[in-house]
Amino acid sequence: MFEYFDRSMLPARKYIAWRFEYSNIFIVQCCRQENISPGDLNDRIFDHSMLLAREYVALRFECSNI
Repeated sequence: MFEYFDRSMLPARKYIAWRFEYSNIFIVQCCRQENISPGDLNDRIFDHSMLLAREYVALRFECSNI
């Protein structure tokens, strides 16, 4: 019974690991975005960044200018 449970959970484990890896990549990308272009919102790197990184940089920019 436990052996079947372990095999059936394998895809879920891979999915959770995949989500965790990509969330770490987004965090690294966000930090790199901020270091490369801290105030220039028209930078090409910012335009081609992923949506999550864009939102993070925009939030940091708005919070720093309040």
